[in-house]
Amino acid sequence: MFSDTNAFLTQGILGFFVWDKPFVYGPWMALFHWQYSLWFVAVMQALIVSSILWLTTGFMRQYGMLHALAPAGCNVSVRNNGLFHYLIVCMVLAVVTAAPWFTSLLMPDIFAPITVLCLFLLACHTTMSRAVRAWVLLVASFAIASHLSHLVIAAAVLLIVALFKFRRLKLAILPLFFALLCCSGSLAGLSEPQRSAGAGREVRRCLPRLQTEDVVLR
Repeated sequence: MFSDTNAFLTQGILGFFVWDKPFVYGPWMALFHWQYSLWFVAVMQALIVSSILWLTTGFMRQYGMLHALAPAGCNVSVRNNGLFHYLIVCMVLAVVTAAPWFTSLLMPDIFAPITVLCLFLLACHTTMSRAVRAWVLLVASFAIASHLSHLVIAAAVLLIVALFKFRRLKLAILPLFFALLCCSGSLAGLSEPQRSAGAGREVRRCLPRLQTEDVVLR
């Protein structure tokens, strides 16, 4: 956990708005921790990351971008196995990046790269089914709205999309539009008076219920 996790717990448990944090990630956490355990939030966050990685590796495998990951001597069935490439990519990310750490961290930081991957899929992956496309749109909208800095990241990615995949810009820009609506709602909520000191006391009262043996609140 991180110190800012307390602010997101305040949002979800008491419905308080925090001026520098959209009212998105905190309520989403509340959907899964139920004031009982934060492990459910970490698991759900990992499943979201896993699903987007699966779709990304599937797209890259479709265009032969991952064939070099297969060891020499592997037969054709292994080279064309989507699960094999997915596991290899996960292993590489686990060894050479901080992806596992940020995936388990109860902060919206992991959704910065997820924003990039989702917009990449919407702009380049033309063979997704409607259900999969709707899932990517939903995840992208949530990822962008979960942190204010992700709005800037999304805008930068969409600029690249406009330059190289202009025909797909209309679809790729939808998550940013939805995220802006969410952030606008957060700004509206800030107009109401907040008693942050009282909120802090109430959240600290709920925190012991969210502790487990392996989760240490700092």
